Amino acid sequence: VLQLKPKHVVMLIGTNDILAVSPDYWWRKPGRAREEIMTEAKENLELLVKKCEGIPLTLCSVLPISICQPHDRTLINGMVLELNEHIRNLSEKYGTQYADYHSAMCDADGMLMREGLTYDGIHPNGDGYVIMANVLKQFSQFE
Repeated sequence: VLQLKPKHVVMLIGTNDILAVSPDYWWRKPGRAREEIMTEAKENLELLVKKCEGIPLTLCSVLPISICQPHDRTLINGMVLELNEHIRNLSEKYGTQYADYHSAMCDADGMLMREGLTYDGIHPNGDGYVIMANVLKQFSQFE
């Protein structure tokens, strides 16, 4: 993306790496260590933010999930919350905008994605994307 010389970058990461904490029963692989996943994600985020130096940047929170077994929703959503805190801190450290999708899409428990915003527990549906667009519209360049 950066080689295209964008006027603005909106950075959103998903939960794929975080989901690697769960075992993969199909491939008979154990889950990755929580600490390893979190360290890698935080380091990668910081590298990406540094690569965007000089380009207006909006960092977006990781979305809440409502995935089923064999995934441990409590563990995974705890990791999401920790990663979002890191993203918020990066945003403050580097003076970027922070789009808090998580709070806008979370259930009353503060962890799970609200019912009706996803079909598979991970990816937003049309209603979810409307909420995300409205969060971005709070910033003048996205009005």
